[in-house]
Order: sequence, then structure tokens, then C-alpha cells
Amino acid sequence: MSHNYSTGRHVRLDVLSGALARRLGLYYPRLIALLCLPVFAFLAYVALDELAHKWNSGESHAGLPISIALSYGWVALGALTLSLRMMLDIVSPQPMIVASTDEGETA
Repeated sequence: MSHNYSTGRHVRLDVLSGALARRLGLYYPRLIALLCLPVFAFLAYVALDELAHKWNSGESHAGLPISIALSYGWVALGALTLSLRMMLDIVSPQPMIVASTDEGETA
């Protein structure tokens, strides 16, 4: 887990997250994961389907000897990784840590 995520300094929409975290408590990360998981799972499915199509067709970049399917692989890998992270947040949600703002820090 990254240092920023574990200390509560990751980027999030602070306008809503504070109020929702107070209202929902421990269920806040689980609710967000439940809302995001179908989106990332669908994106992973579509990206893997397109990756398989490009791989089987053998298309290559203009003038380069590498398959164009490699470009589609990164989207599929990212969507799968985010889907797994959302599943982890559903099964074992971490409490949201509210980071204190240091006076010397600038956004």
C-alpha cells in the first residue's frame, strides 16, 4: 500500500468525502467500492475483449514490428488491478484516515 494512501493523503473529493464518511462511518469505503466495481469490471471485460481481438488479427503499428495489442494491454491491466482493489475494499474495508493539513504544505 502506498504511503499516501495509508496516511490519508491520497487525492479524493474532499467536499463530499468528509460528510459521507461521518454519515456512513466504516461503510463509506465499502459503498464507494460497490459503486466503482461494476464500472471497472466492465472496463476490464471490454479491454480484454479488444485485446484478444487485436492480438488475433495481428495488427501492428505503422512502421513498427510490434503488435498494436500491446497498447490495449495496459488498459486491461489497469482495469483488472482496480477491480481487484475494489474487491479488497468490499471484503476488508480500511477505515478512512482524515489527514491533518500541515501549515507548511501547499496543494
